[in-house]
Amino acid sequence: MYSPINGNVIERKDIPDPTFAGGVLGEGVGIEPSEPRVYAPFNGTVVMVADTRHALGLQSDDGIQLLIHVGIDTVDMNGDGFDVKCSVGDTIQCGQTLLEFDPEKIKKAGHPSVTAVLVGNSEDYKKVTITKTGETKVLDKIMVTEP
Repeated sequence: MYSPINGNVIERKDIPDPTFAGGVLGEGVGIEPSEPRVYAPFNGTVVMVADTRHALGLQSDDGIQLLIHVGIDTVDMNGDGFDVKCSVGDTIQCGQTLLEFDPEKIKKAGHPSVTAVLVGNSEDYKKVTITKTGETKVLDKIMVTEP
């Protein structure tokens, strides 16, 4: 699985939200964004767009279910500062722009911009391995699932 955002990859346990950090929603990483744009990390389908436009659910062509949640507690922003470029049911191609966000609005609302990137169906895999932490560019490999 490839990075959907340019920025700094941190371990899941370091995401500043107990639900994400505790792995309740799946294994994965956090990314501190350096660019306000989310890209498709694989070929697949959009299966969920939050009403408040801060989160996406994706499914890869080979069955990985991925949650991309921009910022912590950004649901409180009611969509202000988020511009979704896709809809539920859309077929997506790796590298395609899916969402743009305004980091200044997130900051002014008092929320961290750390983005959770979590495999929602982690239990379907023997192992989800984090392959990269630190500086990342879009489409750098950051996770691998083992069936």
